[in-house]
Amino acid sequence: MTKKHTQTTLDVSIEYAVIGLDLAKYDVSLAAVTLNEGEIIRIDRVTYAELYELADKLSPTLFAIEPCCGYSQLVLELEARGHEMRVISGKAVKMWIDTHMSGQKTDINDALALARLTADPDLRPIRAKSLEECRIMTVQGVRQQLVGQRTKTIVSFKGFAQAWGIGIPTGRRNLNKMRETVEAKAEMMGAAVVSALTALLDRIKTLALDVILTFATPSTFHGVA
Repeated sequence: MTKKHTQTTLDVSIEYAVIGLDLAKYDVSLAAVTLNEGEIIRIDRVTYAELYELADKLSPTLFAIEPCCGYSQLVLELEARGHEMRVISGKAVKMWIDTHMSGQKTDINDALALARLTADPDLRPIRAKSLEECRIMTVQGVRQQLVGQRTKTIVSFKGFAQAWGIGIPTGRRNLNKMRETVEAKAEMMGAAVVSALTALLDRIKTLALDVILTFATPSTFHGVA
């Protein structure tokens, strides 16, 4: 039977069979299993900076994590320090906790589940994204965000214009024509309304230019700095 310890830091002078990490935004919970005696070392919280300091001092060790925001970067950081990484699905973690911890899901229990699941030969790990894939994913995500903002702004403009009896045909993207249509109703709508609506048109133009200028270069989609 394994012994259980709760500590504030990890003894880097000994070797560990596996270290499970439950990732949060600013810190991690840690469950380490010693190599020789199978003792469980629990640490409630360490910052990422502290984790990297520990990793620099540890001998090559297997780390286990769940996929979440930023996990691929953590994989790259720890692999660069000579460690092996195993990414395990959250579903497998939950099933292990339901079975072995009576469903008591805590950060420490998640970390322990990750450590224990590395011993399951039938469990297929998740492949972490490469640096190139992380770059492409970010670029594509930003483009999608800008295009989405542009589309929503166009829809908003058309809705406000419709409220003043100005119909904008579906699919129209000629901003100059839209501006002329609004300005033609200036006497009825008033200067403040015209200014507000043209501000939306300026925003649409800016977003369109951002998309063109940022993503027109082919190298952008290949993660080339």
